[in-house]
Amino acid sequence: MTPLNATRRQARLLPFRQPWRDLVGALTCCNASLEDLAESFPGLLFALVSGYGDEKRRQRCAELVMDGAPLRQAARALGLPWWLRKLPAAAFTQPLAKLADDPAIARRMASLVPPALSDRDSAMWLHRVLAAEQACHERFALWIARHKSATLGVAFGRRFFLIAAWAWYSERPDTFAHRLIAKPWHPRMGLRAALNEAEIWRQHIELAARLGEDGRQPWFDDGSAHGYDFVALRTVEDFLAEAEAMRNCLDQYASELADGLSHVISIRKNGERVADLEIVPDEDGSGLPAIKQLRGPRNARAHPQVWRATRAWLAAQPCRPHPVIDEERARLAERRMRLRIWMPYLEAFGGLIEPQQGHAIVSGRARRGSTRLAYALAAPVGEAQPRPQRRRLRGRGPEVIIFPQAFLHSLASFMDDDEADGRIEELSEPLRDALRRLRRRA
Repeated sequence: MTPLNATRRQARLLPFRQPWRDLVGALTCCNASLEDLAESFPGLLFALVSGYGDEKRRQRCAELVMDGAPLRQAARALGLPWWLRKLPAAAFTQPLAKLADDPAIARRMASLVPPALSDRDSAMWLHRVLAAEQACHERFALWIARHKSATLGVAFGRRFFLIAAWAWYSERPDTFAHRLIAKPWHPRMGLRAALNEAEIWRQHIELAARLGEDGRQPWFDDGSAHGYDFVALRTVEDFLAEAEAMRNCLDQYASELADGLSHVISIRKNGERVADLEIVPDEDGSGLPAIKQLRGPRNARAHPQVWRATRAWLAAQPCRPHPVIDEERARLAERRMRLRIWMPYLEAFGGLIEPQQGHAIVSGRARRGSTRLAYALAAPVGEAQPRPQRRRLRGRGPEVIIFPQAFLHSLASFMDDDEADGRIEELSEPLRDALRRLRRRA
């Protein structure tokens, strides 16, 4: 090799990051057509050395390139989307997960690939687009690609998992988490609106978790005074409906309910909501109820007649201190609610989430926006994709879903032994069988 050719070859290989640069060098050392891919289609060359697809497909793709076939034909043989050709070599830093090769999606994605990005930004853009497809679906990936300038920021990265899960649940009306969504995601939604709606959904999740599966047990029974009805809010549905009707912040009341001492009562006249009352144990140590706040619609001052009725209703209640809070039972109810909320998503994408993060999500100990996706993009070459796989055993036998072991261990870790049998029955049959096999082996 002449010094000129050696310099040119080195310049071609340099944009690839290690350890891929050495693998690219080994693959292209004896074939000029494969080496030319470093300039004409670096994504295809990266896919060949990083284990994309199966061995037969990679072999066929390499043969087509060496025979001088059109690059589109070679990419099709490998099942690699054509739009990846528009990205530089520096954008490819981790093995690619199996991507959808839908022609319509590929055409739209090709028009969204940002030009003239730095090496770091191009890698970040590709990373999040691929993560969006793996953690939600192709239309969400297109939406992420369209908002390229904002999605490159660190702040958005911290919210990525939340927005992906919110977008996925937006199209799952049969799930409990969908009922907590104020406004669902759609492809025409702007980035700022999506961030706001995802945050509102997160606050609703926290509210539901604080209330637990059984809801908040009222301090006093519902009753009436001076023509007004006093109805305790018990469930997350009660709080969300009250917040919408009264235009207040009761749907974001999770932190106020954390200690279990706050109780909210809806005050109604002839069936119409007129005010909200919050009572807490009096600070004098008696344990008797005290009015923390009493507000009308939009947090306006309550009418004097409402105050009069409220004091009369409280005076008519039995002299009963606040009941003792069973903290262990409250924690268990919160855990069950979080499991109910997140199970559909974890079951669909459990292999994309690191085990410790999956445990933190369900237990409620994850910091806001701190969840990182360990999606298939980060899987080492040669390992099975972490997404649950469907296989048919023994010819025409029934289809079996193979769940990743890390996900199963994570799920089992937040199920206490005394509640596991009951909770397992609520899961889908394939996941239930997989968990039982894991417990038998243990």
